[in-house]
Amino acid sequence: NIVTKSADMIRRGLNLGHDFGLGSIIVPFTKTPSNLAKAIVEFSPVGFAKGLTVDAYKTAKAIHNGTITPQQQRKFVDNVAKGITGVMMYVAGLALAGAGLTVGSDDEKDKDIRNFKRNILGISQNAIRIGDRTFQFDWAQPIGSILTITADIKKNNIDMSNAADIITNALAAGGNTLFEQSMLRGLSDFFGSYDGFVTSLVRSVIEFPTQLQPTLLKQVAEVVDPVARTTAGAGLFDTAGRKMLARAPQATKRLEPVVDVLGRDVLRYGGKNSLFNIFLNPANVNVANPTEETKEIWRLYEQTGDKDVFPKAAPSSFSYKGTSYKLTPKEQSL
Repeated sequence: NIVTKSADMIRRGLNLGHDFGLGSIIVPFTKTPSNLAKAIVEFSPVGFAKGLTVDAYKTAKAIHNGTITPQQQRKFVDNVAKGITGVMMYVAGLALAGAGLTVGSDDEKDKDIRNFKRNILGISQNAIRIGDRTFQFDWAQPIGSILTITADIKKNNIDMSNAADIITNALAAGGNTLFEQSMLRGLSDFFGSYDGFVTSLVRSVIEFPTQLQPTLLKQVAEVVDPVARTTAGAGLFDTAGRKMLARAPQATKRLEPVVDVLGRDVLRYGGKNSLFNIFLNPANVNVANPTEETKEIWRLYEQTGDKDVFPKAAPSSFSYKGTSYKLTPKEQSL
């Protein structure tokens, strides 16, 4: 369709007309992400509005001119049906968000709060919350994007009293969700990086080999090593090498563990490192791991809003008596 063709044109343009080039590195996949982005729009109030306006006008005009075809009629019905289905899914998503069962995107700027929520409270973004566990739904598109959008709408207390607000706010909240698709995320990361064009280019090139590593290797590595590992390195090449190690069985143990605010090693899948979760379950599982102390920290934060109640993660660098020091990944994890 026109969306996938446009994505291919972008990749060919970045490749400067060749079969392989920068576009193949930044945008390795186009067809599936493009169709997902298209479906997110179609199954939404925006798609419903388009069906009742643009598509309805084209169909009525064709009927008036006597040029209507069964294919055109079917396309109109399909588009309106997708829009109606999407609106009903938004209603259901808002109900789930209102009941506190869905978690949207995490726009928290403070790194310590983000780590606390993820590693102590077991709260992942874009997830269904059931008891002390969250199950990410970003794999279930386009439903996952709708659940994220509605959770964000509910979280930000956006007024949904009329159709215009629904369309406008759903589109605004869905913008980041669309850019999380692999095709758009690659472009966004590359052109939106604050590191500059050259640094973004070098990073894309040196991290390209990680795309060639089979997913099966990563899954086997997770079976062998249940501990979450950090891939942040001292530089671009170090980080790229560590990302390759993170997908290689046994080699992952050469990387430092991710630690929570209490200094405990963070386990993959919240400690539920079963063969089912690794090989068959498409949803990443996270499990809360609180203590009485961390419960009190969260209670204080909710009542006061004071971010200083959280234990601080080790910085990557600091200054002492006018001298700057940069910590290695091993030093940060100690």
